[in-house]
Amino acid sequence: MYARVATVQGQTDRLEEGIRTFREQIVPAAQQRAGFAGGYLLVDRPSGKALSISLWDSEEALRQSEQTADQQRGQVIQQLGASEPAVERYQVAFTEGELKGQAARVTTGEGMAESMETGLRYVREQVLPAVKAAPGFRGMLHLVNPQAGKVLGVAFVDSLEALRQSSANAEQLRAGAARAGVGGTRSAIDYEVAMHT
Repeated sequence: MYARVATVQGQTDRLEEGIRTFREQIVPAAQQRAGFAGGYLLVDRPSGKALSISLWDSEEALRQSEQTADQQRGQVIQQLGASEPAVERYQVAFTEGELKGQAARVTTGEGMAESMETGLRYVREQVLPAVKAAPGFRGMLHLVNPQAGKVLGVAFVDSLEALRQSSANAEQLRAGAARAGVGGTRSAIDYEVAMHT
């Protein structure tokens, strides 16, 4: 399975309009395309930042959806008064549990081309058990782009409060990655799950 991830920095007072467009126009259009396997819109209301993730059965299905996705992003950018989005493509390394919830922590790893396998093993053996044991855990989506040396981990939980309660533990896990020999840098942002299908 493959994923396209688009990150947009919009204006906070126009966020609701963008969410409505995503729900009423973008998702229904994507659902009509062959190979569409699900989609998410994550938002950080205080900053106006939004992140969309679309999942596809194959790399071919992902490629064939590109033109339509570009047009739709242009529409949302206008509505949000947003800057040009950063668009990235990933392979789905693994999923765990139910990929749904009211909130999600998105952890980004960069500069990991040399330690991708080590990083994946660390996530499976150390991060996943700890995240699953935390209150409110629902599921996890782990994306990798070996060529770019990037990873994206999305942990879905019941609420933003559950994310707050686990933030110290999550920080320790990110710090532990370096001690485990995982290169690169890691950062995390907490989001509200505005939409999933």
